[in-house]
Amino acid sequence: MKSLRFASMLLEEKKAVLIFPQGKEEHLEKRPLTFSEGPAFLLKKHSDVEVIPITYYYTFRHDQRPELFIWVGQAVFYDSAKAREEITNTLGGAVTAQLDHQKQKIIQENDEEFTVLLKGKKTLSEWLTWWKAKVKE
Repeated sequence: MKSLRFASMLLEEKKAVLIFPQGKEEHLEKRPLTFSEGPAFLLKKHSDVEVIPITYYYTFRHDQRPELFIWVGQAVFYDSAKAREEITNTLGGAVTAQLDHQKQKIIQENDEEFTVLLKGKKTLSEWLTWWKAKVKE
């Protein structure tokens, strides 16, 4: 409750608030996504708040280096007059759909909608591939 009161204060000050709606860390592939009612609690108090889902999907695709894909979605419509449980289900459905869509894009290697923000160092296999090409020259 202390965190929710702090988030409510930030919303009153028109500041952005990022929430992990599950209330705890869970496995990325767990379905259904289960949300706590904390976000709905805040939305009933602050009905003018715009909810933008942000999903993260991490994977190993073609090498030893993990990749993190971040998707900033479209605003989710919710009815603040509804019960907290219904608001929670609306948000959970929107985030689940976005995360599943994001996952499918990545599996299908359809990643042109993503922008590389940070690139790590070369992996051992990348260095060995470079070195083998140099030796053949």
